[in-house]
Amino acid sequence: MRTMIAIASQHDVWVLTRSNNIARLEQFLRDDPSRSRIHLVGIEASKAARWLKTNRVLPTQLYYQLWQGVAGRVARRLDAQIDFDLIHHVTFASYWARTGVAKLCKPLVWGPVGGGVEVPPGFVRVLGYRGILLEGIRRIVRTVAWRFHRTVRGRAESTVVLAQNAETADKLADFPDVRVVSNATGISIPKPNLAGSRERVIVCVGRLIPWKGGTLAIRAVSRIPADVSIVFYGDGPDRGRIQRLAEKLGVQVRFEGAVPRGRLLDAVARASVLLHVALREEAGLAVGEALAMGTPVVCLDHGGPHELVRSWPDSPSRSVSPTSVDATATDLAQALELFLSADVERRSFPVAARPSYGVQLLQAYEDAVG
Repeated sequence: MRTMIAIASQHDVWVLTRSNNIARLEQFLRDDPSRSRIHLVGIEASKAARWLKTNRVLPTQLYYQLWQGVAGRVARRLDAQIDFDLIHHVTFASYWARTGVAKLCKPLVWGPVGGGVEVPPGFVRVLGYRGILLEGIRRIVRTVAWRFHRTVRGRAESTVVLAQNAETADKLADFPDVRVVSNATGISIPKPNLAGSRERVIVCVGRLIPWKGGTLAIRAVSRIPADVSIVFYGDGPDRGRIQRLAEKLGVQVRFEGAVPRGRLLDAVARASVLLHVALREEAGLAVGEALAMGTPVVCLDHGGPHELVRSWPDSPSRSVSPTSVDATATDLAQALELFLSADVERRSFPVAARPSYGVQLLQAYEDAVG
């Protein structure tokens, strides 16, 4: 949505999206001054594909591949009527996934795309058996899919690539114009409830799945000698493994599950520190939100979160290099202690990233058509 709004500030935009998104987008755009420049086009894959997806026979990723084929055909028909100056692929930010609109012979802005961040060497054991299996499948699928992803690769000279992070940018080094632009710098958050002082608590936000590093977070907190608790916001199959480790190591942990966004933002704004130790995060919206609100962030010097720290240079943060599991947990604990004892003053209003997401997008558009 933020991409659509940023571009519509200066250009007419035709947005191809799933039909079931139209009503929500209409509501979102109701009072936006750029509404007249935004044209929403709802499309779906075949009825059979929709039925298979609805009944959970067809995985979302496979439905997406079919949907991209339809999007490409619809884009061609619209181009015959409108004659677009430029096309932009922004959905499902994986560089190896299908890009239907790339078949149009027009300048292309591709991304922000991700998918290039790997679990650091030596940290695979943190994933557990299920996580190791899924990580292996992901690497195989990504390698095979990118090998056959000729549509974008064949038109590298006419493409501006926006990569979510440096690791993905490295994967796409064969493209002449690759820029690191995280979509998490485009966050828009309402003013949170800033009354009161900070709570002595560490928060983690995200799905409870192996590569999000929940057990690494527990190992880090267990090394803090002071009395402190860690609160997880989000659900997922890794909750049991995280809870068992917390009990074993004597860590005070609380699971809040999925909560409304307003309540989550208030909790992050009040926390002493946000701990984000995902092992292969492409962007990290929760990190961007914390930095915007001035809540201290401790993250790994790896993947998308580290890029976001650079975009909010005036917000308190520490990035820890992933060396070994034990050494990294110790370094994370030291960074957490720093903010727990500092009592960082709460910010009176959220601040934007520098440079802003919209400015970077508009510059990419100008360079692509130029």
